Order: sequence, then structure tokens, then C-alpha cells
Amino acid sequence: MTESAEPLAVLVLADDPLALAGLVGLLSGRPRVQIVGSGAADDLEGASLLAEPDVLLCDLGGSEGELPDSGFDEPVLALVPDADRARLALQSGARGVLLRQADGDRLEAALHGVVEGLRILDDGLAEELFNFGPAPRGLDGLPPLTPREMEVLELLALGLSNREIAEELGVSAHTAKFHIGSILNKLDAQTRTEAVVQAARAGILAL
Repeated sequence: MTESAEPLAVLVLADDPLALAGLVGLLSGRPRVQIVGSGAADDLEGASLLAEPDVLLCDLGGSEGELPDSGFDEPVLALVPDADRARLALQSGARGVLLRQADGDRLEAALHGVVEGLRILDDGLAEELFNFGPAPRGLDGLPPLTPREMEVLELLALGLSNREIAEELGVSAHTAKFHIGSILNKLDAQTRTEAVVQAARAGILAL
């Protein structure tokens, strides 16, 4: 999927009414997201759809971790409380999993990511999910960046905007934003400039 003027059509599913209301509140009003329906994951007949969804956002906090049989072929982003339920969600077909405390920006970026074919995995789940033991560390004790993240970091160092990075890499601005967020998290940086400085100090980026 390329960057488009059309918002992403999202069906929000959660058995917990408070979780459902919270997710709808986090995503409402975002110009790149349109909530086309919401309801209980185990009662999709109760979810009145405004349009066919592009992606399903499914909260699994109150379930065993398996995805509901939605009848849709669209990709699913699952929100989970722990690695065990993340594993079950992936085994039952989720394209991506995030921890339930993910904020609105991360949710939006991940939703666009799974629609574009990316596999999304919350950093906080990786160690337990794949039994890595302690997460591998890069230079200066920092988590290593993926090859794609290194490409994005090098473009950040050149001062390119999200859109310019997306055009350079042939991805959408939302995918670029997701990679930038991951870089900031791994480098423990609050801004793009700080991320570049941290990477240079750690020896993983030559300025």
C-alpha cells in the first residue's frame, strides 16, 4: 500500500467495553484512520460496519489469545497483555502484535504497517516470544538496529523528513514513521536529532 489520501478503514474489536471505548478514543479524529465499526470480538454481528475494513484491530486482553473467526481476510493487529498470548495470536494468524499499553501514534503506524505487509512485533515481547535470552546489544550497549533501520537512520542524519525518507525507500510515510519510532526507542532518544547523536557516539553511524 502506498501513501494515499484515503484513510485506513479499521474495525476495532474488544470484549472488554472499557478497552473497546479506549481504543476507539485513541484512534478517533486521526485523519489517516477511519473507524468503520467496533464491537465485541466474540459477537461480530453486533459490529455495524460503515464500510469494508482494511485491517482489524483486536484486543485480546480478556481472551486466551486466539483470534476470533471474523469472516474477513484483512490483516489483524492484535493487542496482548503478555508474550504467551502474543504467541497464540501469531499462531492463529495475526500479522502483528503490540502490548496493550501502546499509544495512539504507535497503533496508527502499526495498523498501516500490517496493511502494507510488514510483520509488527512489539520490542517488549521479543525476548520472551523467541527465547532469545537477554536481547542482543550493539555497540555501546545499545540494541542493534535492523538493516532497514540503519537505512532510515542514515537518511535522518541527512536531515530528510518522514515523507522524503518514505520516497527514498519506496514505502509510505507511515511505514517510515514506524521505523523512526523504533529507532528512537532503541537508542533511548526523544528526538530525531538526539537519535543521530546517540548513534554517532555509539559508533554505529559515521557523520
